[in-house]
Amino acid sequence: MKIIAVDPNPEKLMRLSAEIRKSTPPGSSVECFCDPLYAHQYSFYHPVDALYAVARMGRLTGLELAENMRSRYPALRVFILWHNDAFRQEAEQLEVDGYLITPVTADALKKTMEDAEQWDRSF
Repeated sequence: MKIIAVDPNPEKLMRLSAEIRKSTPPGSSVECFCDPLYAHQYSFYHPVDALYAVARMGRLTGLELAENMRSRYPALRVFILWHNDAFRQEAEQLEVDGYLITPVTADALKKTMEDAEQWDRSF
């Protein structure tokens, strides 16, 4: 599984990537970016299975990044993170796979991923 994590705060990004690594199967890779435009550019050349992005960032929001990446990878799992529910409605309109309140734990990440997979099987 190829995962992209995006958070403009390097310390929070390191914590997020560590929690993602704890919650994903062995062999998964997590590519980390502080700049959403670099994550966007990376996705042009590398297939991506999941995106964990902070809702509000400088040059590109996590929601805009998700929308752009889903145009290339329709099956992309998208998880938006923020410290409150301020972007939940926008995330639901974009039909993200999960909305997480930060700081996140490996257990919360794993549960959200499992919920997204179960939702797919229900159709």
